[in-house]
Amino acid sequence: MKYNQKLYEKVNEKYQNIATSQLSDQAFCKEVEKNIIASKGEEKEIWESLYLSTLLEGISRGYTHYNIKELESRLEYQAFKRMLKKTEVQHFLYRAVLHLWNGEYDEVFPLLEEYLDSFEDIRIKPLTEFEFLNHFVLPLKNGYSGMWNQIAVLLKKYGTGEDIIAMCYALEKYYYHEKWEEATDVLAIVLQKNPNFSIAKELLANVYYEMKYWKNAIFYYQQVEDLEINERIAYPEAIYFNIAWAYSKIRDYKQEELYYRKALDMMPSYPNAKNNLGWSLLKQKKYEEAEQVLRECVKEERDFPYSINNLCESLMRQEKLEDLTACVNKYHHKIGKWQLKNIEKKTGLTFDFGKKEKREPEETNMYISGQETQFSNERLLEEELWNRLDQGKDIFGMHLKIYEGPKGYGRQFIIPVGRLDLLAVDEDENYYVIELKKDSGYKDAYEQTVSYVKWIQKNMAKKSQKVYGIICLNQPTQELVDKVRNDKSMRLFEYHIHYQEIK
Repeated sequence: MKYNQKLYEKVNEKYQNIATSQLSDQAFCKEVEKNIIASKGEEKEIWESLYLSTLLEGISRGYTHYNIKELESRLEYQAFKRMLKKTEVQHFLYRAVLHLWNGEYDEVFPLLEEYLDSFEDIRIKPLTEFEFLNHFVLPLKNGYSGMWNQIAVLLKKYGTGEDIIAMCYALEKYYYHEKWEEATDVLAIVLQKNPNFSIAKELLANVYYEMKYWKNAIFYYQQVEDLEINERIAYPEAIYFNIAWAYSKIRDYKQEELYYRKALDMMPSYPNAKNNLGWSLLKQKKYEEAEQVLRECVKEERDFPYSINNLCESLMRQEKLEDLTACVNKYHHKIGKWQLKNIEKKTGLTFDFGKKEKREPEETNMYISGQETQFSNERLLEEELWNRLDQGKDIFGMHLKIYEGPKGYGRQFIIPVGRLDLLAVDEDENYYVIELKKDSGYKDAYEQTVSYVKWIQKNMAKKSQKVYGIICLNQPTQELVDKVRNDKSMRLFEYHIHYQEIK
């Protein structure tokens, strides 16, 4: 909707003065709503539009999913519903979102159609990724099953780019998948169409995080960590926390420490970040620094019971038995039973506080979706070979290592012509494209691998570097065997699984 430019600038200036005046959320809402009541006509509509936009931004920014129960207790949610009830202006997107929250799904899509029709420029220039993020991804999120497929069909009518259309289908799978591999497949398609599509990178990072592909997750999170806050879904502190957690899993404790510090710099109260920083320092044997951080945690009564157990560990490792005794006497009701037994065993100290609730604390990572990874047979084969590469063991009679470089990490390696299962290099920095199939039911395995080899040769390899393809499957066809035998750059391996009873 277009407004009189001078009037819009006048109202917006006043609105921004209120928004930046350090008022509490409640006082801000009260002040804006007072101005809305005092205005009329187009001026009132501008006030309402600015206000509703701010409220929806506050509700939707930073999260991948909506949790309606949590939303209902928030001030922005209540103010948003109140304003939409009062206004006579259509505000198609805002009403669509409200119907979505209320579970009135039949009302959502017609309003989205109306909303797109109100975009006067959409027929002249294509929707940008930034517009798609802020006008669709953030306000609509997980929506309802089938919603993103509907949006894809709708956007096609307006000549929207293929990458955004593919992103719609990817969002459908991201939110409604049976196993995470389905989401990686469609997000990879988006990046093949547009390697710079940051929404796909961010969501792919989340997926790999869930799948515990830690190095893949780190690579894609780091692709988006320096974007402006309005150019991505998650808040920066959440991304920093996830990167730190992933680094902890690959035992790179210096980087883990760095990213926990980044998360705390951005949001000092971020849950578990301070305790995990203390634990990271402990793992690096920076005992005094760890003690200081963990004492701050305990003093602030945060990240319990993890922080108090870790503080005890810090004092124990420094053999500060007097401080340890004082700590246990003061906080014994928060210390895990396992930790009390550990302290007694290692120090010879004895404590008797009666029965205590059993606790098994550990570092806590950020919840993203809750679904567990389910591997197919090919994924199991990939896991086996990747583990061997990661541990420095030979595979296929060669000493290879997984590729790590500016273009990514060599597991599930995405390139414009497809996604490689594994990309490895030898001691001479020659490349090996490793394609895994569970059986011979893939007639294009040879052609697919050759296309990957050619792309790596053209776009990544130097003149001195060679690129080879390796296909590994069970029961290859004679046709595949013949093709590989006639291609010096390709090798074929057959895997077998044997179970033999020992008598």
